[in-house]
Amino acid sequence: MAQFGLAARALLGTASDELAVRRLSSRRKGETVATTGRIKRLTDRNFGFIGVDGRDDVFFHASALLDSSFDSLREGQTVEFDVEVDPRGKGDRAANVKTT
Repeated sequence: MAQFGLAARALLGTASDELAVRRLSSRRKGETVATTGRIKRLTDRNFGFIGVDGRDDVFFHASALLDSSFDSLREGQTVEFDVEVDPRGKGDRAANVKTT
């Protein structure tokens, strides 16, 4: 938490918020966190966003799909995926996306 400073601590409302920040801040490039979500938005440029309760939407590219084609995905469809830190420093992205 020290890297977030006093302003970030003041914004944290609950112990669960603080725990979530600690979990995310402790991840390093190459580490993944498995989760599930629903396809929130698809684009015509082979990428989209997955909605997950309690966090920001997660970016994914068609190359992250394991068991289906991008064209077969539908908004609202449930998927399992790993969340990884983008090595280019652009935040989190989905990897190993599987339809359920």
